[in-house]
Amino acid sequence: MTKNKGFNITALTGNHEMMLVDSYNDLGNLPLWYMNSGMTTLISFDIPDIKMMEPEYVNFFSVLEYFKTINDLIFVHAGFNDYAPDPFSDYNGMIWECRMQYTNPVLEGKTIIHGHRPKTIEYVKSIIERKERIIPIDTGCVYEKEQGYGNLSALEVNTMNLISVSNY
Repeated sequence: MTKNKGFNITALTGNHEMMLVDSYNDLGNLPLWYMNSGMTTLISFDIPDIKMMEPEYVNFFSVLEYFKTINDLIFVHAGFNDYAPDPFSDYNGMIWECRMQYTNPVLEGKTIIHGHRPKTIEYVKSIIERKERIIPIDTGCVYEKEQGYGNLSALEVNTMNLISVSNY
């Protein structure tokens, strides 16, 4: 597994990656990870125990970035702690907190693109059409049986075009 194969890709960490790493490093964290699809992850790796996961995967998840800034765009898994003097220093906020509005002056004038909490594809499209500054792009890929969800989505930021593929 290599990070660099000629593409400029930044993978960001989220709550599931953090729970996996925390559980790998301290088995006392396993119950929380199992409650949040940890067993599904083990099945996808075809292993019965987290300690059997190849270290290269754990190492990969351990060094993922929390956010990426490109000009006035900020990409983050969940969001930011709006009350922190420096919202970029609160890693827990970046993997757990989602807001649809921020008042922190550090984030003023920025467009924040995040996932974490699924929204219907219609809702995400309406946010983009209204040129909102907080854009959720998680369209619930794993919820394919629920109306309005079940899509894997990406945002082409140069055109603000939402690209979605159904999980049906």
